[in-house]
Amino acid sequence: MDGLEGGKEGVLAVVLADSYSTALDPLTSMTSPLCLLPLCGRPLLDYTLETLRIGGVTEVILYLTSHPSSIRSWLKASTWSTSPTKEAISITTIVNEDCMSVGDACRDLDTKGVVRGEFILVGGACLVGGAGLSLDNSVERHKERMKRDRHCVMTSIYTKANPGHPLRQQGQEIVLGTDKKTDQVLFHQRAGSTSYNFPIELFQHDEINLLYNLGDPCVSVCHPTLLALFSDNFDLQTLDALVSEVLESDLVDSTLYMEVEEKACLGRVWSPYTLITMEQWVKERWFYPQVPDRPSSGLTGGSNTLYKGKNVTLGAGVVCGEGVVLGRGSSVGARTRLSQTTLGAGTVVGEGCTLLHCILLEGAEVGSGLELSHCLVGAGARIPEGATLGEKCILGAGVELGPVSLPSCSRVCAEQQDDWGDDGDEEDGGLGPKAFLYTEEEEEDHDEDESVASGAGGQVIKDWWGSLYEEQEEDDDSDEDSNDGSEDDQGDLEDDEDEEECEHEDVKNFRREVVESLERGGATDNLVLEINGSKHAWNITLAEVNQCVISAVVTSGLIETAASLTPTALLATALENVKKFSGLLLKYGSQAANSGVKQGYYLRGLEDLVAKESCWLEILPKLLHTLFDQDILEDVPILEWMKEEGDDKEQGIYCSDFENVFSI
Repeated sequence: MDGLEGGKEGVLAVVLADSYSTALDPLTSMTSPLCLLPLCGRPLLDYTLETLRIGGVTEVILYLTSHPSSIRSWLKASTWSTSPTKEAISITTIVNEDCMSVGDACRDLDTKGVVRGEFILVGGACLVGGAGLSLDNSVERHKERMKRDRHCVMTSIYTKANPGHPLRQQGQEIVLGTDKKTDQVLFHQRAGSTSYNFPIELFQHDEINLLYNLGDPCVSVCHPTLLALFSDNFDLQTLDALVSEVLESDLVDSTLYMEVEEKACLGRVWSPYTLITMEQWVKERWFYPQVPDRPSSGLTGGSNTLYKGKNVTLGAGVVCGEGVVLGRGSSVGARTRLSQTTLGAGTVVGEGCTLLHCILLEGAEVGSGLELSHCLVGAGARIPEGATLGEKCILGAGVELGPVSLPSCSRVCAEQQDDWGDDGDEEDGGLGPKAFLYTEEEEEDHDEDESVASGAGGQVIKDWWGSLYEEQEEDDDSDEDSNDGSEDDQGDLEDDEDEEECEHEDVKNFRREVVESLERGGATDNLVLEINGSKHAWNITLAEVNQCVISAVVTSGLIETAASLTPTALLATALENVKKFSGLLLKYGSQAANSGVKQGYYLRGLEDLVAKESCWLEILPKLLHTLFDQDILEDVPILEWMKEEGDDKEQGIYCSDFENVFSI
């Protein structure tokens, strides 16, 4: 294959178009590959190719495994083939439908000998990036490292992602130990363990960095020797396994390096959680110029990150919150509420529905009165009126459910899977005319600490959905055999009390700095930078951040005078503060993922405010109403909070008042 070498003439990228994962099945496995799954109406592969073009890549080898004919057909009809420009990239496809892993793909590429220079390896055609990305410069820096270290075979590219970052998924966080001067990787461990065993050799270096605040978009600059390493080790199936082999084996003299992409936002879709999160980030324009309302999309942007296609029909009383995409020809019935949800072209949603954090693909239909939360609905799937779905459900393309109750974490496909000769009802899967439980092959060995959830039929399934990674505060375990009166125990209690007092002081100091930032004023983005800086300085949790922010905003200019003001004057000033800093509250309460939890932190902050000064109790219903009208708080977090606090008489006063105001 001529023209595939990396070098001065151009930058080559090898894109593995399959994730070799079942996390998004049956949305992808039955009828469509993962790389053609739409993100705000565009296939993921389109985002990947655009990301590579922005990064300076000029040639792409697209390695196809699942549904290669569909991918080739899309490429042939896409602008990558029909509208070539001087900025377009050259695309060559290689098909191997027998490939089962990243290792198999790399061994096949090594055998074919099509890569003869430095190249960028992209794991899974699901990469999304924005302006400022400089992959071509990363290649040049890798070449410079190779001049200093002839054993260098790979430079992995990471992004900054502190715990709580929306694109950092539980179970995929990574810990690295690197040489501080050269960035050579000396230690590499993927999460899934509560402890890390650092080798003693790691600390023989003059200076080392231990890094845990990284996101992994699965992008690496590689020398062809990397492919040969896979060929030499046929038991290696993943890139992580190869990294471990390089770092731990005395028989491999290769070295690995890393660098952090600072200028551009970069993320990857490989699970339901990351798909929904990336949808929100695209809507919020973090990946500019890759935005929903680009000229060829047919979408027009509005306020609150609302995007609409042509011929959209909305019934009376429809409420569209933040992060909503209404595809061409979609229809939404009266009194339906949508928030952080995407409707594909031609989708139909009935009356009185509530959809939160959902994605409905082209032609999907949802009956009246349904409530869906964190659900993925495939193209042409139908959910009738009277059905109920738990959270985190996936319906494959063409599924036709009956009026059934589907538990959380269920996956349903339209066709009966291979039952290996067992007699089964082929006409009806028990869930509807075309609805059968999707199951994946069970592995023989499971880790004891593997996350599990109850799926349809009561079976135990792996946590394939994914969730936001946040640092958890460790609870002090009490020792049943301890002597309560011992001097050691008394000393431990005193130490714990000192620690709690220290943490309390940190929160007080952080709140003071937030108040000072608000007093100085300025643009919302500048305030966010200041507050985030204070957060890291005082080591504050996300819950404490939101509680302090809402308290500081509401009480701005009222800290010393609130108790002496009339309720009317107090309310007027508080509402003025909310409107003045609404942009800041939206930033911390309605970001790309987990907004319900973050808004719950706001409500806890208001609880603390009432507990400290009773004068806020009387105006709280109207304050909450304004926060709702400003889209800072949504109805679901509020109603959940009301339910939790309903047993408290004092809380019940304003909870019931608020419920009467909205009558939801």
